[in-house]
Amino acid sequence: MNKKQMLDIIGGLSQTSKMPCASFNLSAWRCNNGSKLAKIKGSVCDGCYAMTGFYNMFKKKHEANHDRKLDNYYKDTKLWTSTFSSYLNKYEKSGFFRWFDSGDIPSYDFLLNIVNIAKNTPNIKHWLPTKEYKLINKFYKQGNSVPSNLVIRVSAPMIDTEINGYPNTSSVIKTSNPTGRYICNAPGQDNQCKDCRLCWNKDIKNIAYKYH
Repeated sequence: MNKKQMLDIIGGLSQTSKMPCASFNLSAWRCNNGSKLAKIKGSVCDGCYAMTGFYNMFKKKHEANHDRKLDNYYKDTKLWTSTFSSYLNKYEKSGFFRWFDSGDIPSYDFLLNIVNIAKNTPNIKHWLPTKEYKLINKFYKQGNSVPSNLVIRVSAPMIDTEINGYPNTSSVIKTSNPTGRYICNAPGQDNQCKDCRLCWNKDIKNIAYKYH
């Protein structure tokens, strides 16, 4: 199977200017929690970048891509998971991967297969940011473990708040110097990660992203 055939099965990946690696995305309008938080003033999803600007201009296209990706996934989940794993092992030379530069985990089954892909790609470090608290809580409650190369970073729902009870978390802040938290460096370096990989680092318990 060649690269194009693999991407057709996966549903495509994105390469944003900020990220040092490829990403997988879904429509932010379909987020289970995020679509609700987007309607709440002061939430981290209020004014979501993936629901404005370019994304909003091409909303129908993003919705169609979302449906196509999930159709591929549910049509043959085993093939989708194995193909995704093979693609990353063969073509993701950065050694890093981000889940959901837009969108979020659509189902519990999908979460389990993200974990399976991480297990199948031990040389790739995976970062999974999420606000799907019920899915993550179920995952831990059922006694599942997170592979060493996967960071599930659970986001606080409201600006200038923290969330507890998870190994790795993130916050969105308007304050300039939160105590005991790492602050994302991207705003000071052309809105790019550049050589920073803190989001993928399990030793970094909380990362704060400046509100913009």
